[in-house]
Amino acid sequence: MLRVFATLFLTFGAVGAAQGKSPIVVKAGHTKELCGEAYADAQIAMSDKVRELENHASYARLVQTEVQYETPYYGSDGRIQQRRSKGAFFGTAFAYMRRGDEVFFLSNAHVVSSPPVTSTDTRVDGVPPGSRKVQEESWIVERDGDGVVKIMKLTRVAVDLATDSAVLRARWPQKAQKPTDPTIEVMPYKIGRSADLHVGNFVYVRGYPLGAFQAVNVGRVTNPFDDDREGHWNHSDFIVDALLSQGHSGSPVFAVSCKSGMLELVGMYHAGYKAGSALNAVVAVDELKEFMETFKPAKRTPKGGEAALTKADRYRLTSEVDAFSPLPVFPFAGGAASMTVEDSALHLTIWDKDFPQVVERRVWIVDRGHEAFGDVVEIGFREDSGDEVVLAAADFDAKLKERVLGLYFALARQALLTLEFRQLRAQKNDKKPDLARAKSQQKELVETTIDDLEQVLVALRAESQSKVAAQPAP
Repeated sequence: MLRVFATLFLTFGAVGAAQGKSPIVVKAGHTKELCGEAYADAQIAMSDKVRELENHASYARLVQTEVQYETPYYGSDGRIQQRRSKGAFFGTAFAYMRRGDEVFFLSNAHVVSSPPVTSTDTRVDGVPPGSRKVQEESWIVERDGDGVVKIMKLTRVAVDLATDSAVLRARWPQKAQKPTDPTIEVMPYKIGRSADLHVGNFVYVRGYPLGAFQAVNVGRVTNPFDDDREGHWNHSDFIVDALLSQGHSGSPVFAVSCKSGMLELVGMYHAGYKAGSALNAVVAVDELKEFMETFKPAKRTPKGGEAALTKADRYRLTSEVDAFSPLPVFPFAGGAASMTVEDSALHLTIWDKDFPQVVERRVWIVDRGHEAFGDVVEIGFREDSGDEVVLAAADFDAKLKERVLGLYFALARQALLTLEFRQLRAQKNDKKPDLARAKSQQKELVETTIDDLEQVLVALRAESQSKVAAQPAP
């Protein structure tokens, strides 16, 4: 991965942090200088009202998510036992809306949600692969020396993995019942338009670096648009050079409005680049608005941003199959796949991971549609025993059909990309598609589809056996 989470993970009692105070912003007179478009290129455009508000701001809060996992292991008596691992994630959340006595917060999904089962691909620091999550709670906390004090428990309202965002709520009456009750401030600024950002715009970030204390970091927009398709993510980011760190995940990112001199929310920080401490990715607020208001993830273009495959695409594949080498092979999921045409039917095959040393099919899909893509009639796969199994698509439920079509379309698009790559190479054109760009997503598609097919096979076998058992004896 190029990007990494910026959540701070601690095993309990492992790390202490210094207590800090709210930062003080350097004051300056309000000015409209360095304002070419919607947002300012310098902090000097910030109004005096904002400076006053920010000197005592408390809408950004430190969040701790406590998590416990169970790991099976064999005891000295040979029996399976369970070992518990526990730890805490630290990040930032900010209050953006109040409805009656309920306050709503926005943060990153990875701040408040850990994987249900750990693996080599879904790691949690200090927890072995193969562990199962048994408990998870998120709290607003405050630092107290080396420890923390729990202020308010948060309830998860909705999570959108595509934008790495989560809405949480807490019951927080507007009027404190007792003088000692904690108070909360909702973000006093409007939601802006990230589409109006340009290179050089000033950005202002409030969060909890290292999960230790509240701080403000500033910087500039270095890239106003970046397509983020890593792992589960599927959204638009913009890149800033503010020096952000672990614990900043979920921090609100603001720009200064040229019209009012007020801050406007333009995004939420969620990840940094491994090789660049001053290259940080911010989820664009235009991707978050609907989710923040309705708590429902917005409908978005499928991963990769691909348009629907058309009749013309199918004709191109079937008519130009000879453009491939004698063995029409193309890269897919870190291995090899191929396409053949038999009686106008497309046969797309994923080969064994050791191909071409081992010439065995792993998965294959047959599409007999003559006009467009998607008329899948059968899919086959090889079991661990070496047996080949062919299943009729008519036996699949809606979920499995969607999974199979997703794999099929990914194969077809990769075949089209390979055609384009070879044609551009023949023309000695430097602009060639990256055939390995979606490798991780392709691998995930293959593995999940095979898992689903195996489950269907088990169900079909059970149904077949039940029918045989139900037949009357001769």
